[in-house]
Amino acid sequence: MSQTERLYKIRHLLALGKCLGKQRLLDELGVSPATLKRDLAHLRDRMNMPVVFDREGGGWCLDQSQHGAGVQFELAGLWFTAAEIHALLTMQRQVAYVNAGALRRYAAAR
Repeated sequence: MSQTERLYKIRHLLALGKCLGKQRLLDELGVSPATLKRDLAHLRDRMNMPVVFDREGGGWCLDQSQHGAGVQFELAGLWFTAAEIHALLTMQRQVAYVNAGALRRYAAAR
């Protein structure tokens, strides 16, 4: 599982509103404790996700006091390689070409 997939999975699990213990997160993600620690730090420090450790709940959760207080966080969208972008643009151009030809044939038939 890539880091991006793990970050989305952590976000999904924490969004359920429960505190998740270290072992549960490790089992869900299948990573080492060091990787989990890095991922949580990445979400907190770089993505502005209000991830905190709740001693009473015995695990990691989202800080509810920061919701609605103007603090926003969002994970990155899709990222494409240059080859993938080229392929998508080529497909878009081909579809436009085919559609234009179909419209010309339709107009000529009327």
